[in-house]
Amino acid sequence: MTIATDRQIAYIESLVAKRDFPAAATLDVKALTKDQASNWINKLVRAPFKPVATPVAAGVAGPHPLDDIEVSAYAVPTAGLQIPGHVFRGDLAFFEVRMYKGHKFLNILTGAPGDFNRTRVRAPGALSGLAAVIGGRHVEYARLFGEHFTCCGRCKAPLTDQRSRELFLGPDCRKIWGL
Repeated sequence: MTIATDRQIAYIESLVAKRDFPAAATLDVKALTKDQASNWINKLVRAPFKPVATPVAAGVAGPHPLDDIEVSAYAVPTAGLQIPGHVFRGDLAFFEVRMYKGHKFLNILTGAPGDFNRTRVRAPGALSGLAAVIGGRHVEYARLFGEHFTCCGRCKAPLTDQRSRELFLGPDCRKIWGL
């Protein structure tokens, strides 16, 4: 009977700190054999992560910078546009605001339609700055996206009728935006 190695013990302790597995709370890792340690590692690796609390400034959650921005694709002029860690080339920068599990996310789009590369914008200052640029002009920037890629500026779908091709917004997306 061989006792668990220091490496196994350290790994189990790190897993217990990160994983939600109540049975491991009273575990004495120094008394485990190698086989028992391996079994615990297998159990802990499969356990879900403990929930992480998000810090709230001064105890009050403020509005998210993207709350007032519509879910859509956007082509925004690059003049004066600054996002830390990203250099824009050309006259337009392409973005999308997407909704996932009740949260809005902003991505920078590069590449071609149908095969866009997406880079998540996470910096709060950049989100606020871009939200200020897009705010109130979402239809204009969505149409500019549609014009550039010859698709619906809101959902990126192909345009099938003449009116949609003139406005660069499909009929369903025009209804959603009340146009």
